[in-house]
Amino acid sequence: PPLDSEAREAMEVPLQESGSDKKGYGSFGGTNSKNEDVKVDIKNLAKAVIEVGGMTCASCSNTVEEALSSKEGVLSANVALVTSVAEVVFQSDVVSPDDLVEEIEDVGFDGKLIKVTNKEADSTEDTKASILFTMDDSTVSESLIKSLEESLSVRDGVLEIDSTHSSKTITTTVVFDQTKLSARDLYGDFQKLNVIPKNVSWVGEQNSLTHRMENEISEWFSSLIVSLAFTIPCVAVMFIMEYTDILSKTTSYLLMWALATPVQFYGGSHFYEKAIKGLRRCNLGMAFLVAMSTSAAYFSSVFFLALQLLLPGNESFPQFFDTSAMLISFVLLGKYLETSAKSRTTDAIQKLLSLAPETGIFVGVFDKVKKATKFEESPYTIPSSLLGVNDVIQVLPGSRFPVDGIVLSGSSSVDESMITGESKPVLKEKNYLVVGGTLNLDGMLEVRVTGVGKDSALHQIITMVQQAQNSKPSIQSYADAVSRIFVPFVAMVSLVTFMLWFSLGESGTLPKDWTNNHPFIFALKFAMSVLVIACPCSLGLATPTAVMVGTGVAATLGILIKGGEALEKASEIRAVAFDKTGTLTVGKPSVRKCIVVSKEISEERALSLVASAESSTDHPIADAIKRYVEEKKIKTFKPSESMTKPGYGISCDVDGQRVHVGSRKFMNELGIDKFPIEEKWQQYLEGFTLCYAAVEDTKTKTDTPLCILSLEDKVKPEAKNVVKMLLDNNIDVYMITGDVKAAALNTAKQAGIPSRNILAELIPSDKAHEIKRLQDSEEDMVVAMVGDGINDAPALAQSDLGVALAMGTNISMEAADVVLLNNSLEDLVTTMDLSKYILRRIQWNLLWALGYNVLGIPIAAGILYPFTHIALPSSLAGLLMTISSVSVVSSSLLIKLYKKPDMASSDAPIRQQSEPLYNLASPRKGLKIPRIGDPEVTNLASRVITKLAADCGRRLGGDCTCIICNCKGCPGNKNFAQP
Repeated sequence: PPLDSEAREAMEVPLQESGSDKKGYGSFGGTNSKNEDVKVDIKNLAKAVIEVGGMTCASCSNTVEEALSSKEGVLSANVALVTSVAEVVFQSDVVSPDDLVEEIEDVGFDGKLIKVTNKEADSTEDTKASILFTMDDSTVSESLIKSLEESLSVRDGVLEIDSTHSSKTITTTVVFDQTKLSARDLYGDFQKLNVIPKNVSWVGEQNSLTHRMENEISEWFSSLIVSLAFTIPCVAVMFIMEYTDILSKTTSYLLMWALATPVQFYGGSHFYEKAIKGLRRCNLGMAFLVAMSTSAAYFSSVFFLALQLLLPGNESFPQFFDTSAMLISFVLLGKYLETSAKSRTTDAIQKLLSLAPETGIFVGVFDKVKKATKFEESPYTIPSSLLGVNDVIQVLPGSRFPVDGIVLSGSSSVDESMITGESKPVLKEKNYLVVGGTLNLDGMLEVRVTGVGKDSALHQIITMVQQAQNSKPSIQSYADAVSRIFVPFVAMVSLVTFMLWFSLGESGTLPKDWTNNHPFIFALKFAMSVLVIACPCSLGLATPTAVMVGTGVAATLGILIKGGEALEKASEIRAVAFDKTGTLTVGKPSVRKCIVVSKEISEERALSLVASAESSTDHPIADAIKRYVEEKKIKTFKPSESMTKPGYGISCDVDGQRVHVGSRKFMNELGIDKFPIEEKWQQYLEGFTLCYAAVEDTKTKTDTPLCILSLEDKVKPEAKNVVKMLLDNNIDVYMITGDVKAAALNTAKQAGIPSRNILAELIPSDKAHEIKRLQDSEEDMVVAMVGDGINDAPALAQSDLGVALAMGTNISMEAADVVLLNNSLEDLVTTMDLSKYILRRIQWNLLWALGYNVLGIPIAAGILYPFTHIALPSSLAGLLMTISSVSVVSSSLLIKLYKKPDMASSDAPIRQQSEPLYNLASPRKGLKIPRIGDPEVTNLASRVITKLAADCGRRLGGDCTCIICNCKGCPGNKNFAQP
């Protein structure tokens, strides 16, 4: 729906004071690293998602990223090694998506465009969709497919159509406009030609990732099998030659050459191809190391074999055919195991994808005008991908919801644990929302479809997880920096190793029994081992695999973390600011009392006017008032001429009267300074949320007080425990709310938040400014903001870590870095604890990867040989390199064993911090001593109220009326804020 004025106000609050906009280019993300002063026309801003094939290590992803970033018109580029996806933000009027793909191919990799999103499409409804129809090639002919394509191509709404023929299947991809066609219309076109697809599915990035990983695993496995088929006999010939007299050395060498050659040029073709392409761009990766080391072994053996044949009477020469074959086989084995392990890092997404059933029971179509369902003659089962918005489906007990929807009839308990992580079933009845993939337990429901394909909640969750998995935390920059110089450094070490050992052997410095009169061969063995044992892959995989597994684990716990940077920030939190209504409280306030102060209007009329005015808003307070009036069965009217002021209130015409409903500030702006309250009503005002109402006097045409509604909202049961845990870990806790001071203090007392940390009666822009002030109060102050409403969006965006509750608005979730699907504050603690767990695993991975290379390279170079007389064989070095990569991925997979912290335990799971911060009452580094008259003291004192005199006018929002003021927090109190 279009945003109301409150939403627009929330989104238009300027955040430039923060020094940088952490959201970058809106939902596109990224920054222009080349020139921060470049002016970008937002209309020409676009984002491309490109599949990159052939990357094997961090050096590869860095090469692609640098090539894309250097392209004119590209504002940011992020290349994920694990998922093989590049996300590029660019100016569409300067560079095209095809240019980006061409740039990737120019540096030696395969590029395939997955998706392009421009800014206009991102900010409006994107109506384009793609769907796959898969058929057995035995049931359809090529001529029939051609007829089908011709039939579909002339259909209004069909944008693209393409058919591909693979092993025993034909897949037709149709891109169409959802405003003109539905997937079911296209399915009907297939049926008219007697073509029945065996599977129908929406095209998505995850499908592409899964297919790509399956192909990659298959390719490595095929190469491995072929290599082993020749390597094993090659090694067997070597043993036969060494330990028997069955074969002569010349015959054995010829056989080994014949067996090693297919391994070298088929099994090793991938490494040769990447090495050659990399050399063209001066990019030396893992493929270069493998190609160079195996080539040295193979071609030196060919050279010595030629000498053996040409000079048969001479001493037999050494050979390394078995070494090169085993080396390639071990590396292929490692890549196969590594790719298989990497595919398991997407298990969380695969699990989410598998939740939605492939079929649904279609019963009719819902007419939104008549608000009734037009039923089919009888229900029938269709692929869930063919369901469209406003279709009506039947969901039986024990089955899953295929799509998102609203319950039209029936009542049942629903298990939403696979989405939210909460195991307790939730009651669903008429007008309740249901989410695709959740499990219907015990009742039959009729559901109107509201979200399918990319518009479904499940798809949006998967998209968020994918974006997080493709992102890079700053810790990755260290690994990237090392990877850029790693291969050239190893190549140099290998060359120095060869020259050193060879010169020592030639000069006679080394004993003869060390070199066996072959110093060249002796030095070559060490040089090859150095090349092979070095492993840049483990460095490149250390961070992204941990981030991928970790964000997947978070998703299964009902926590959506939107990137690696959010993970890092969550582990560094030093202060947490909570919104009140809907965050610390249940978010469902109830009216306690309506106090009518006008002598001319009855309570029933007052409630009718207020509820009618609030009918155009969906604020929790408005909902509470509407429920209260409905229970009393009081008639309401349709408002007109409505004007909303965010953070203040609403004014509108109701049944011939101008009505104003809102906060005390709103009443003050209208010129209403006091609401006359009798003493007997005081018990309904102290510590509760107050909603004020005024009407225009028909005679004097001035605004006069109408009534005060007292509301209360229960604090969430877990709030106090969560606040205590944060405080016990020296993490400061604040409440930032637009509610009145007394209600804020009452909630804070129940939740255990220190009264000095309460900031009340704030409009959306004030909330963002308070977060900014918190961030500036101390060096390296990392602040998290937890909220759920439109008015929290600016503060969520301003904070270092924005945390939104899923029950809140889409705007707040868009502005946040973390979304808690279960709406439980305990998940905030889990987020902070899990982020530390993941970062510790990343640090361990990097330590292992660096430590392996730091120890392995000197050993391979022969630093221990003078003491042990044992040289590390090249084949064993290759095996060790394989183990290094696989062990890093396996280490990341251990994150799956993570267990949520026990919230009932006294042991604090979050790291210990320094003493509490941001306490104006006790001066600290960087904070001046506040004094009466300072603007910040007056500003703070007007919001932070902990105790008021019984007869003070400030109790009702007016000025202080004390003759001698002792009210804590009041500017009139001479004892306040003295040094």
